[in-house]
Amino acid sequence: MIKIEEGGVKDCTAVLTVIQAAFAPYKDDLQPPSGVFSETVQSLTTKCETNTLLLAKQDTNVVSCLFYTPQQDHPENLYFGRLAVLPSHQKQGIAQQLVTQVEQIAREEGYENVVLYVRKALPANVAFFQSCGYEIYAEGTHKGFTEPTYYKMAKSVQ
Repeated sequence: MIKIEEGGVKDCTAVLTVIQAAFAPYKDDLQPPSGVFSETVQSLTTKCETNTLLLAKQDTNVVSCLFYTPQQDHPENLYFGRLAVLPSHQKQGIAQQLVTQVEQIAREEGYENVVLYVRKALPANVAFFQSCGYEIYAEGTHKGFTEPTYYKMAKSVQ
């Protein structure tokens, strides 16, 4: 059984393992490379200072995670990122459970929308979020690139 709970600094070593394992298949395909591969326990600890860490656990083991925070330039939106599920636990609905939990938190805290960014080069991820009710509202371009590299997606929670 999967349990969703808030995490913290004490979980950052396990979270690093989860995100690096989950993003490993994309290591050679993404340009620019994902920032996941430069994360450390310390950088995740720092992220916990400004973001809330949400975990999915099986027994006491972290199998999935994400970070969420108010969107800096649009405080009416709750932004989440670094959604990751261990490869051994993918395709079991765990990511959907975490996304649903973030949406519930957003509703309870009075946010209008939940937003995320997803790489254009990962169409299966785009399709997953569309299946969760998210819509593309803009494109973004990573520094040093001339063409858009990611989609900005949102879902109303009001």
